[in-house]
Parts: sequence; structure tokens; C-alpha cells
Amino acid sequence: MIGFIYKITNSVDNREYVGSSKDVNKRFALHKFYSESPNYRAYDMKLCQCIRELGFDKFSIEIIETITFTEKAELLEREKFHINDLSSSLNTIKNPIISAEETKIQRAEYHKTQMETNPEYKAKKAAYHKTQMETNPEYKSKKSEYGKEYCQKPEVKAKQQAYIDANPETVKQTKKDCYEKHKDKYLADAKIRYENNMGVVKERSKARHEAKKNDVEYIAKRRAASKAYREKQKLLNVDVVCECGAKLKKNNLPRHKKKAPAHIAFLSCKAGLK
Repeated sequence: MIGFIYKITNSVDNREYVGSSKDVNKRFALHKFYSESPNYRAYDMKLCQCIRELGFDKFSIEIIETITFTEKAELLEREKFHINDLSSSLNTIKNPIISAEETKIQRAEYHKTQMETNPEYKAKKAAYHKTQMETNPEYKSKKSEYGKEYCQKPEVKAKQQAYIDANPETVKQTKKDCYEKHKDKYLADAKIRYENNMGVVKERSKARHEAKKNDVEYIAKRRAASKAYREKQKLLNVDVVCECGAKLKKNNLPRHKKKAPAHIAFLSCKAGLK
């Protein structure tokens, strides 16, 4: 691949910015876009701040090196060399020449510090994340995969468990609120999973029952649940009359309204009279 090391200079005080890209003109336009877009992290870069202060027309761009590379790290190494060589004052990270991995670590530490100490930075990040999650499927998928991997780390699991142990009521209420908010989606997903894995679910349930059939506490819970279910069924097992004229038990009413041909015909007729 061919890449370029470029230099952006402003004509007011000759301060410089050094960067690298495979498409210099596109990158120059992107810097202008970021300087006008507060929802993006690059909005707070020194270069973007300077563009807002002086105006984009005061800046020019030139290519200072063309490089053929196979790994992006090679391009970044040359970029760091020129940042150090020119002492470019508009670069956020400069001196000494560091690897791409070290740059990643520095950025992660900067992000962590800002999130803990800078409310404005935290609010901008939250707004950016929310927008991307709602409008960018690729971003959402990437974040979901990262979240799954992150939650599997032993230190993260230990931290989560410590919080749960210290705040059981808060965790319980949070789970309850989340369930109520997304109840319809949870129930629909659960139904699909059950239908797709009915055999496996029944086998697991049977195995669990066999393993605990001599457990006194388990048997007591099963009996209590069965009794509660029977009591509920008694309250529902009363005769009612549907609006379509059908007589049936109260607990069968929801299914009747959804699937009964007579009720569906009644609704169609009712809609036609309006």
C-alpha cells in the first residue's frame, strides 16, 4: 500500500500539524469536518481548536513523504519521526517516537483520566456513543462483541460480583426496571429460543428434576409454585362473554381474540361497518 506523511500549516503563526493517510485531500477535508462537529472525539484536538480560532482558509497542506508499507505501524512510525523532527506544536501526542501499541495505551489512559475528571468530555462521549448505537449497525455490532469479551475477563467478573454482593437491592431493582422496559422483546426472544430448543430445554428440566427430587427445599418450592398456579387458575376459570358473543372461560379469552375464526370474522365485519 502507498501512504503519505503530510504537514498542515496555518499562515497566521506557522504552527504545524503532522499526520499520515492514504488519501491526503480526504483527510484534510475530514479535519475541517471534525472541527465543526462537537459529537466527535477529534473535535477537541489542538488542530481542530486552531481551525475554529483562525478559520479553515488560513490552513494549507503539503505532502512531506510518500511511503510504501504493508503494516499500518510502519506508516505511523514515519509519522512519529516527522512529528519529532519538526516539533509540530499542533499534534496532541509528540516526542518521543513511539510504536502504534504504545500510542494506543497512551490514548486509553488519556480517555480514562478524562472520563473520571472531565464532565464535559464524559457527556460528549455519551452523546457520541448513543448516536452511533442508534444509527450505525457496524458500530453497534463491534461494541456488542467487545462488551461480551470484556465481561469474560476474570478481573471484570470479580469486580461485578463484588458490586452485586455489596448492593443486592440496587442490582435487583435495576434488573426489574430493565425487564419492565424491554419486557415485550424479552418475552418474544424467550419464546423463539424455547421453540428452537424445545427438546434440549425439556431434557435439561428433566435432568434438573431428577438431580433434586430428594432435595426437601426444592420439593417444597415446587409444591408452593404448583399451589400458586392452581389458585391463579381458579380466579381465571370463570365464564365470560366475548364482544363477538362467544361464551368461554376467562383464561382462554386472550387466545380466543387472537386466533378464533369467529372472533376474527367479527372484527372484520365491525371494521367494514365503520
